[in-house]
Amino acid sequence: MFKPMVSRLYQQLGPWFLLLRCLTTASLLGLVTSVLAQELVPVPALSSRVQDTSGTLNDAQLAALSTKLQALETASGAQVVVLVVPSTAPEDIAAYAHRVADTWKVGRKGVGDGLLLLVAKDDRKLRIEVSRALEGAVPDLAAKRIISDTIAPHFKQGEFAQGIEAGLDALALLIKAEALPAPAELQPTGSLAVGDAIDEWLGVQLLFAVPVALFFMAVRGLKGLVAAALVMPFVGFFLSMFFWMAIGADDGVLVGLILSLPISIAVLGRMFSPAQPSTAVGRNTAAAAGSVATDLDASDNWRSSSDESDSVDSSDSSSGFSSGDGGSFGGGGASGEW
Repeated sequence: MFKPMVSRLYQQLGPWFLLLRCLTTASLLGLVTSVLAQELVPVPALSSRVQDTSGTLNDAQLAALSTKLQALETASGAQVVVLVVPSTAPEDIAAYAHRVADTWKVGRKGVGDGLLLLVAKDDRKLRIEVSRALEGAVPDLAAKRIISDTIAPHFKQGEFAQGIEAGLDALALLIKAEALPAPAELQPTGSLAVGDAIDEWLGVQLLFAVPVALFFMAVRGLKGLVAAALVMPFVGFFLSMFFWMAIGADDGVLVGLILSLPISIAVLGRMFSPAQPSTAVGRNTAAAAGSVATDLDASDNWRSSSDESDSVDSSDSSSGFSSGDGGSFGGGGASGEW
């Protein structure tokens, strides 16, 4: 009895059900397509420790926060950055934060001690993205508490700069308590530490001084070998150290090492050469002086190029800030809202 009735009802309403199903499928496909077609929020270029693309913070607030983070980096070595954006839609704030951290790669290379504080103002959401090296100092629970108990109360009152500052102070206490490698002494870009300069000097000695010493040993026997072993390291070391301190860059070490080779050979040659007339000595001295002057002119060019690079990469100003290229972010951190 019911079967014929159902069959007739299906025949009458079947086309309408089919049409409804087609419309529903088309609507879902259109929705998915529109979501996929919506562009993701681009990651801005890293230019300072605190960046605001939403216009929330004024210049004085940006400068004050940047100074605070620079002091933290000087004290602990860790790189902490702040990014304020209007929204991360259609991307979840955690996904966007990870994309920013992965792109910027903040933190020291070989250490990976970076941290990102991300604020999506219009979404009323924020996230602390923690690198692997700082997950012990800033565990997920601690990051969650800093968001909810320290930052969010200020944000609810519209005090964004104060909330960010309070959050950074809380994070700084945790980071400074962590046993991180000591920060390297701040030096101009391209400069060498004393140990690096000595390594450079030893490398050149092995490449050039040893063959010269063997040559003088073949010519003058043990006497020539002893003379070369005393003269060349002495001249090379003091010249390289002098130019390193004078120029303050690896170019200074190279200038000293380059000059040390011909000067040492000239000294050794003079030690084992017979006495010559004064006129010949004068000519040789003038030629050596011209060679040294030419090399010094070249060193001035090297110094000017080094100074130009130093002026571009200054870490004291926000415009010269650059990543330590140590970013190793594994998803540690916490998200919250206000």
